[in-house]
Amino acid sequence: MKVHSPHEEYRDFLRRQLPAGIGLAQGAMDAHWLIQGKFTEADYHENLRGVIIPFTSHAGIDINLMKKKGLKLFNTTVHSPYVAERALQLTLTLLGRIVAYHRRLREGDWSKKSFLTGRRWNSLYGKKVGLFGYGRIGRAYHDLVRPFGVEIFVIDRGKDYGDAQTVFDLAGLVAASDIVVISAPLNDSTRGAFDKDIFKKMEGKWLVNVGRGPIVEEEALYEALRDGTLAGFASDVWFNYPAAGEEGPPSAYPLERFDNVVMSPHVGGMSEESQMKMRHHVLTLLKMIVKGDFSGALDLEEL
Repeated sequence: MKVHSPHEEYRDFLRRQLPAGIGLAQGAMDAHWLIQGKFTEADYHENLRGVIIPFTSHAGIDINLMKKKGLKLFNTTVHSPYVAERALQLTLTLLGRIVAYHRRLREGDWSKKSFLTGRRWNSLYGKKVGLFGYGRIGRAYHDLVRPFGVEIFVIDRGKDYGDAQTVFDLAGLVAASDIVVISAPLNDSTRGAFDKDIFKKMEGKWLVNVGRGPIVEEEALYEALRDGTLAGFASDVWFNYPAAGEEGPPSAYPLERFDNVVMSPHVGGMSEESQMKMRHHVLTLLKMIVKGDFSGALDLEEL
């Protein structure tokens, strides 16, 4: 069995770690399995058996083509706790006004003219937190914030939510929450879920996004920040992604101008620790596949 990754760093890892029975292909057209996040007609050849995404999202995969060609698809989610950690980092940074204080202090402005009139920050302790998405990331975030004595709210979709309180829909979630954290996947039901109508219900509330950028309507978000409706916004996922080697803003709107916005360049799963775990999980998948064990494959009919 031969595998191929377009990334030299990944190939170096595999070269050192692959067991007997699995080798590196000379190129993508010689591989039985591709380790990459994109798959189109140009990637297909008759000896290809499937694709392993070295992260979670399958947004770059032509699912219909895979079904048509009878291919299998795998991914890895072992980095989910680290994405939850990034969501907590963003939450604390946003409520704590860390970025705004940092910017001012660089200029010698202590942002504290007196005890009574200084610009204060907000604590996470005792807040009501709504989780839009209660998969691996949402559950890990729930565990992380327990020491803060928060109340957790989720939309009831018939799952086990532990000690979280349930609401009927997104409108109910934002009504019940001080802070809403998005960790849901992007699909037809979540795209644009946070629109103008929802933002009207979020006056004085904070929004944190580690799911996908388009779950939030871009213009509606800008207007909610511009008009002072939202208390603040923090995100690790965006609307605009520049091509490899290029630079560019993450949004068509100047979100970076707001003091109450915290921006992170989609690095929630890119800690040193998570990257190594993800690589080793891909290696585990390969070892299972070479033995004929495809139990970890995604159900293409559900994607």
